Amino acid sequence: MKRYKKILIIVVVTGLLVATGLFITSKINQEITSLEKELSVAALVLDSTSDELRDMSVLLSETKSDLSDTKRALSSIENKLNQANCKSAVEIDYTSNYTVSESIKSYLGDSQGSINKTEWEVVWNNSKVSYHKLTGEYLHLFIVYFDDKDMGYSNSVFNIGDQCWLDQ
Repeated sequence: MKRYKKILIIVVVTGLLVATGLFITSKINQEITSLEKELSVAALVLDSTSDELRDMSVLLSETKSDLSDTKRALSSIENKLNQANCKSAVEIDYTSNYTVSESIKSYLGDSQGSINKTEWEVVWNNSKVSYHKLTGEYLHLFIVYFDDKDMGYSNSVFNIGDQCWLDQ
């Protein structure tokens, strides 16, 4: 009997060891399955994030391109505005058509009297817009606007020949 007891103890211990091993193996397999699921979810999130990152990269490239196009358009507009203003502006005295003509002569650099005739004509009888013609070696034509809030005019002179504003 003693022997049976020893064998029984060995069988019980072996059974316990096997049962413990199976239990631990089951728990390890459950943990592996759980980790595999988490890894699968993380891989899907990574793929989704990668796609979003790729989309954002494309959007960034398009935005940079749009910004570059906008900068070129802005530069073009700036150049056009600069061309609309005469290169060397002058202070215009808007007291009368005579003082405006004298200011224009100054703008034209008429220090030696090459302008021998200045004339102006009001565009409409009651208007504050006049047409100035300065002649000498060359003919110079200007449109002069005097302040007229009713018509939306402010003091300004447009050089017809150079297609630019003198004092803007």
